[in-house]
Amino acid sequence: MIVRCIYLLDDDHEFWVEATEEEAREQVFPYLSPEAIEKSRACEERSRRIIQALKDEIQLYPYCFLVSRDLTSIEPFHASYPFDNQWNAYSPFRKFPETRIESLEELKA
Repeated sequence: MIVRCIYLLDDDHEFWVEATEEEAREQVFPYLSPEAIEKSRACEERSRRIIQALKDEIQLYPYCFLVSRDLTSIEPFHASYPFDNQWNAYSPFRKFPETRIESLEELKA
């Protein structure tokens, strides 16, 4: 899995985590409700189209999540969410040194 940016909050931040299907199934889905897993799969379909369009510019992964540091909040999103046009110049996301993680537990450190 890759952490590529952070989402700034008033007193903390959340991590943008991208994963392959296998990583999502093994490392993230155990934390999610069945409804959230279904939402993640729907986001993955949209993400695949985005990834295909951007494949020459950046490598993205099809399963994407906004994850709180304490892992109490894990929300699935499509791959373009951090740089979507909805943010204009006010995106709450900030670049983060691309970091590979093996487990979400590493975000707690």
